[in-house]
Amino acid sequence: METFASNTPQFMYQIYPLGLMGGLAHTTGKHPKGLRELGPWIDHIASLGCDALYLGPVFLSESHGYDTIDPKLVDPRLGKNDDLTELVDYCHRKNVKVVLDAVFNHLGRKAPQFQELKRGNGHGRYEHWISGLRTDRNNPCNDGFDYDTWAGHYDLVRLDTDNPEVRMWWADIVCYWFDTFHIDGLRLDAADCLSQDFIRFISQVARERNPEAWLMGEMVHGDYRDRMGKGLLESITNYELYKGIWSSILNENMFELAYSLDRQFGSVGLYREFKLYTFTDNHDVNRLGTVLKESWQLHQAMALMFTMPGIPSIYYGSEFGIPGAKLPHTDAPLRPALNLESLGDEARTWGKGRWELAQTIRRLAAIRAGSLALRDGSYEELFVSNTALAFRRKLGTDEVIVAANLNSTTMSMVPGSGEKRNCAEGVAVWDDTKGGQCRGIPLADGAWTDLWDGTQWSAYQGRINVEVPSHWIRILKRIC
Repeated sequence: METFASNTPQFMYQIYPLGLMGGLAHTTGKHPKGLRELGPWIDHIASLGCDALYLGPVFLSESHGYDTIDPKLVDPRLGKNDDLTELVDYCHRKNVKVVLDAVFNHLGRKAPQFQELKRGNGHGRYEHWISGLRTDRNNPCNDGFDYDTWAGHYDLVRLDTDNPEVRMWWADIVCYWFDTFHIDGLRLDAADCLSQDFIRFISQVARERNPEAWLMGEMVHGDYRDRMGKGLLESITNYELYKGIWSSILNENMFELAYSLDRQFGSVGLYREFKLYTFTDNHDVNRLGTVLKESWQLHQAMALMFTMPGIPSIYYGSEFGIPGAKLPHTDAPLRPALNLESLGDEARTWGKGRWELAQTIRRLAAIRAGSLALRDGSYEELFVSNTALAFRRKLGTDEVIVAANLNSTTMSMVPGSGEKRNCAEGVAVWDDTKGGQCRGIPLADGAWTDLWDGTQWSAYQGRINVEVPSHWIRILKRIC
C-alpha cells in the first residue's frame, strides 16, 4: 500500500460555530461572539496535533445553519465575510487547513429563490430549481404547492442539483468560497442525496480553483464507494465505525468493531484504498461523554480511533468528555456554547479522568503522526473476543501491533508461530477465559516497544509475552 495524497488531513477537529459561539440563541441580528473569537480555539486544536479544521455551517441561515438563505454571506451571528477570511488565514499560520461545510442539497424557506416562488404561487424563474415541485397539491406549510425536502423537513427545500442553472449557480459560489476565503476543502452535507454526476461536477470546479482541494461527504448509510474515487470525493463520514467504536466498548462486544474494521479495511476490505473520516460523535449524535459513562471507556475509544485506519476527528469539547444528548425536538444540547478557559475545570466535575482526556488525545496524535503504519498502513485482524481486540498495521518495514483490553484485569498476549490456535486448548493469543477467535501472531525476532509508555520486550523464535493493562492498550512497534 502506498501513502495517501499529501492533501489528506491526518487529524481533524470539528467546530459547529453557531453552537460554540452561542449563535443558536440569537436567530436574528448580530451576536457579540463570532468567528473573530475562535483564535484561542485554533491555538488549542493546533496544540492537540490537529492539521485540519472542519468548520460550519457558517453562512446566512434561518436557524441552525443548514437552512441556508445566502451561501455567499457569513451569518451575522458569526460576524462578517472578512472575519471568515481572517480566521482561515490564522489557521494557515498555525498549519491548520480549513474544510468548510457545504450545503448543496437544500436551501431554507427564506432563501430568495423560494420566496420568489411563493410570490408566484409555485411559478416563476426558479420553479425548475426546486426538486419535486407540484402545483396540484398543497403542503403542510400551506404554500399552495408541494416540493421535495430533506428527510421530510419542510424548512429544508431540496434543490434539483441536476438542473444546469442550479449547477452553474453553485459553481459560482464554490469559486467564490475558494477565491475569497482561501479554504482548503469542502465537506458535502447530505452527500448521499446528491447524484454522483453532481458530485463529480462540483469536485471538478473545486479542484480547478485549488488543485490541492480535499473533499469529503456525509453519508449515514449505503456503500461509500458510490461517492468516492477518481474525480469524486476523497473521504466519507464513517458512520459504521462510529457506531462500532462506542457500541463495542459499552456492550463488551468487540466482535462488532472487529467485523466492521475487517469488512472495510482487511485484505479484501471495501475501503482499504481510502481514508474515511472517523469520529466518535458530532453535531447530529449524542456526545461520547454521555454514551459512555466510565472515563476509562472514553480513553479506550480514543486509543482505538487513533490506531485504526482512517482520519481521526474530535468534535469540539469532546476532548474533555463533555456530556450532551438529543432532546425530542432539538439537538441544541449537542451544540453548546463553551468557554475554553473554564472547560478543563468543568470537565473535572463530569467524572474522574475526563479532564485528562485531552492530554491522552494529544499523546495519541503524536504517536500516530510518528508512525507511517498507523497513518497509512494496511490492517490485519489478529485476535478478537468479547473484551479484547488485537490488530496489525503495516507499511513497508514499519509495523505496529495494537492490543486493546476492556477487562478490569491485566491480560497476557502470547503470539505464536502464525498458525490458527484454538482458544479452548490454552494456547490462545490471549489468556482470556471468555474465549474468542484466535490466530497466532507471526512476529519477527528482535526488540519491540510500546509507543505509549516505552516498555520494551524481546521476541525470540516468533514468540513474545506481553502484559496488556486493564482498560487500556498496547501499541507495539518493532524497533530492531
